Amino acid sequence: MNTPDIKWTMFMAHIEASEIDYVEETLKEYDIGGYVIGIETEPYHHMHFAVEITERDYHKFAKRVFKDKFKLRGQAKSGLCRQYGKTKSVKDIDKMLAYTVKDGNVRSNLEDGQLEKAFEQSFKREEKLEFIEMCAKELEAWYIKFCEDNSDVMPSMNNPSLRDLRIGVIGIFRKKGLKTITKSKVEQVIYRYMMLPKEFENYTVTDDYIYNVLYDSLNVL
Repeated sequence: MNTPDIKWTMFMAHIEASEIDYVEETLKEYDIGGYVIGIETEPYHHMHFAVEITERDYHKFAKRVFKDKFKLRGQAKSGLCRQYGKTKSVKDIDKMLAYTVKDGNVRSNLEDGQLEKAFEQSFKREEKLEFIEMCAKELEAWYIKFCEDNSDVMPSMNNPSLRDLRIGVIGIFRKKGLKTITKSKVEQVIYRYMMLPKEFENYTVTDDYIYNVLYDSLNVL
């Protein structure tokens, strides 16, 4: 990719989620750089695009896919909304990527670190904190059950390992239907769980255990 006028472009189209393979493979036929396609089904099926592409190739892609293939409207008319279009410019690439991935169902060629950053930023701060708090409290209940299930082990040895805690959080995420599970999300829940006041007496979290969890493996501070 040596095109000098290539730039990040953000656009959307009302396309069924089942068409994602065709849409992605067609997009990759053009001289593009990075891309993210966010597939959403609520309140209706549509796709958000963040693509490094030239203005010329965007219009060629839009004509081929949006107009000719799916017969979408590029302008509102007769009381009907437009079905595809793009923003005039992208001022903040990070915000653009965060918006594109916000529903969690994506196709992309970005590196894992860049994509994970976009997923993290897509959480609104208040929603993120509430979600972490809720999951941490569920992890506390999980911890009690874990200790009860391992009550035949010496009390000083029946604390779950960090691996156990991570698997516990992943299970909670999946139960809640979280579509994108990242390492940092898992570790934030564990960190918050360690800070919760413990209201039970039979299962004691030792100082050594807290230290090992917080400093040996986690990277959330």
